[in-house]
Amino acid sequence: MQQLLDSASYKKITLSSTINFDLESEHLYNYSNVVKLTKIQRKILKSLIEHKNTIVTYEVLISEVWHDFFIKANTIASHIKDIRRLIPENMIESVRAEGYRLNL
Repeated sequence: MQQLLDSASYKKITLSSTINFDLESEHLYNYSNVVKLTKIQRKILKSLIEHKNTIVTYEVLISEVWHDFFIKANTIASHIKDIRRLIPENMIESVRAEGYRLNL
């Protein structure tokens, strides 16, 4: 039983002292409350976390989130803007003409 608990807690990524993201369920928690995210926002945040501290290009996001369906950079930026409102300030860095980096 202890192993199951350890593996479950391993999938929770701490973004701040009060905010966590569960990679398995794709839920964002503020304290113990679930923060509502759209399906696209969950997938973007998961992708940024999985590639933390590295530049996630627009192409990678389009591939991982939209499965190569054509999306404009403005659409991605709009979703990023909404996610930024829910997590600690300055955690998602814009990398001009390339993509985004989640600094953890």
